[in-house]
Amino acid sequence: MTTIALVRHGQTDWNATDRLQGSSDIPLNEFGREQARQTVRKLTGAQWDGIVSSPLSRAAETADILAAGLHTEVYERMPELIERSYGEAEGLTLQEAKNRWPGGGLFPGQESEEEVTARGMKAIDVLAGRHPGQQVVAVGHGTWIRVVLSTILGTPVDHILNTALSEINNDSGRWAATIVNNEPVLPAHS
Repeated sequence: MTTIALVRHGQTDWNATDRLQGSSDIPLNEFGREQARQTVRKLTGAQWDGIVSSPLSRAAETADILAAGLHTEVYERMPELIERSYGEAEGLTLQEAKNRWPGGGLFPGQESEEEVTARGMKAIDVLAGRHPGQQVVAVGHGTWIRVVLSTILGTPVDHILNTALSEINNDSGRWAATIVNNEPVLPAHS
């Protein structure tokens, strides 16, 4: 069985002011670095073989902090883990973007949720193929993690917190989620 811990990057100044970051390369702020250092404690109960991350600096720096604290290595920066592009709305608050482009559709240049989902599911399948039987930490972004978890669970996940830990397992090609936003997933009762 392959286990992947999905960790959202630490806070940035744009997170703190509710700005759409998307694929813009916004760095961690000092609080985000501290969040990453605290996340090491959440991960110390298992033996992690390595870490992968989005190449965006907020995820890459979070991964580097985790690797140092867990005494493991960063295997690679995977472009497939990059956050959803919000196109021309990046840098705006959601309300500012809705005011500028009313109507409820995609913002100009925005990547659809379906595209992010397809990219996300392909990325975790690639990771399971590259690291069979290993335990890997994948540091990514809120929407990317949310759509992957929503697909695996078959039910919407509303929001992923900065540095929240979620965990998924691949056993014989089937994905299951065991932790979402630091909380255990309770088994469904029939």
